[in-house]
Amino acid sequence: MNIYKTALFKYIAGDSLVGKSVPMTIDRVVEEEVESQNGKKELKLALYFAESAKGMILNKTNAKRIAKLFTGETDSWKGKVIELYTEPVKAFGEIHNALRVRESKLVKQAQKAKEQAETSTSEERKARLAQNGNMLHGRDEGAIGDDTDADRFADEVMKHVPFYTSRPQVFMALAGLGMEYNEETKELCLDALATEANKRADAKAA
Repeated sequence: MNIYKTALFKYIAGDSLVGKSVPMTIDRVVEEEVESQNGKKELKLALYFAESAKGMILNKTNAKRIAKLFTGETDSWKGKVIELYTEPVKAFGEIHNALRVRESKLVKQAQKAKEQAETSTSEERKARLAQNGNMLHGRDEGAIGDDTDADRFADEVMKHVPFYTSRPQVFMALAGLGMEYNEETKELCLDALATEANKRADAKAA
């Protein structure tokens, strides 16, 4: 049992995200009565997400970061995607893992792919598709034991996201998202593929 997912923690705990960055879709911003360290109760803004029943207390630092991304009107934040991560902060004589927000890598990647698609010529798009096709062709033709890092990544995707059932399917999905796997984009690709699989599953169930 993960203690950070239990009722012991009403809000998302920074300690549960150490070393991780998680894309989250903003659902709403509300005012809630929160008990401070000295036991005093006060009204705080709380941010809630589509992906979690737990919210996070919105401090001034994170509020200003989100406002810089999406304006200071909280009503306009609904449906926007941000990324949660942590950074060590000294407070009350101790080092704490403070929750922080920043622009989502997924959004930046999607915007980059969109701009690339809008500005590229038809010849460039054809060349990119042909390149992706060459990458996909023969993915499973290597000898046993000759798997590449990309092949092992595809196997990891299939293990964690059962929606994908073959290596070519994984790389075709990445190509459709305008993304390409490498060591630096591994986590980003996995998150994007999982999100895409959930969208397709929801659409199929609807």
